[in-house]
Amino acid sequence: MRNYLAYFTIAILLSSCNNQDDEIIFKKNESFNPLSRVEVVSLSGSSTRAKNEEEKILRFEDVGHLNKVVEILENRNDRENEDFFRKINFRGVFLRNIEANKAIDDIFDIEDYDTFLNEVKKYKEQYGDLLKGNVSEYDLTPNLQFDDEVIRLLGNKNGEILVGEKVYAPKASLSSFRGLLSGPYAPTFREFPGNPVNIMLREGKYQGSVTLGACRENGDFMIECASQKKKKFWKRRNETDYSGDVYINGAHFFFNVLRKKRQAVFLSPFVNVGQYAGKKITVSISNFKVGCCPSLVGNQTFELDLRNR
Repeated sequence: MRNYLAYFTIAILLSSCNNQDDEIIFKKNESFNPLSRVEVVSLSGSSTRAKNEEEKILRFEDVGHLNKVVEILENRNDRENEDFFRKINFRGVFLRNIEANKAIDDIFDIEDYDTFLNEVKKYKEQYGDLLKGNVSEYDLTPNLQFDDEVIRLLGNKNGEILVGEKVYAPKASLSSFRGLLSGPYAPTFREFPGNPVNIMLREGKYQGSVTLGACRENGDFMIECASQKKKKFWKRRNETDYSGDVYINGAHFFFNVLRKKRQAVFLSPFVNVGQYAGKKITVSISNFKVGCCPSLVGNQTFELDLRNR
């Protein structure tokens, strides 16, 4: 009996040691997790957690820590990142944009027009800062007010990030914490005069379009895709997918655009307008599909006059 108790006592001690070792390993692994070391602090950089929403800012130990966090979050989807920011109770640029998009999407589903207008008023009061840059007062699309992906992901409402004890703040409404342009210029889409080459699909409250044009800088053919959700003269630009084929005097080109509200891309393979300058050409857009109008397919042929180019 005495030997049995001794063995039992040793087993408990060994089990206790193993549990302690597991706890030590767990805490060690947690301390090496970059996400667990992100702090939500006051705007002053104090270690005291901020209570006022307007004062909150994310603090990173150093640039290396910031880069590791960016790498992790950029490899996650929006839903996973949304869960992370809600868990740490941080409503920065990313989460406010998610919330604003969901809010306006729900508002456009309201059938009663008076109720719709009342909710639009509340929406503008809450998210008015995200509507800056919209050309029309009837465009209710929330916009990310910063052109830098790091700020869009981790910035507070004002686009600020705390690294060590230094606050990185945007210098203008469109700021750059990390440069995005990889080439010498950003191509500018320009439609042909009179906009003669365009297909519009409409299904329910949604519409999607494709327009043929050219790059202002080098003259290569481009197409611009756009989508929106509409209610009378109100609109909300809609993120969706687009695809289709383009035939220019029989030569085949194609395009495929994923998850964009409005995007201009070059035809594939590249082809320059100068190749057809001085001619009247036949352009066909076929098999045009847009994600927000799943039951529709666009097909249309156009005559494009380039004789004055």
